[in-house]
Amino acid sequence: MSSTGVFHLIEVAGERELSSDRAARVTSVTASCLKCNHHFTAADESTLLAVPGGIAMRCPGCKARQAISSVVFDDFLRRRE
Repeated sequence: MSSTGVFHLIEVAGERELSSDRAARVTSVTASCLKCNHHFTAADESTLLAVPGGIAMRCPGCKARQAISSVVFDDFLRRRE
């Protein structure tokens, strides 16, 4: 589990680029919001949105949001293999 300041990231699903260790696409993130303790899976545009250099996540409970660097997701996807 990794803390981003707003969320505890529990699980990340996605695809890695074949030529590197970078995340090509994050498809879902299971997380817990540190503001309201809501446990959720972000998987659609209302809670998970690709932005340059990473992902913007939003809590469906309290609407807290944060942009998270793709480097964080690279580490999660690398650990899965």
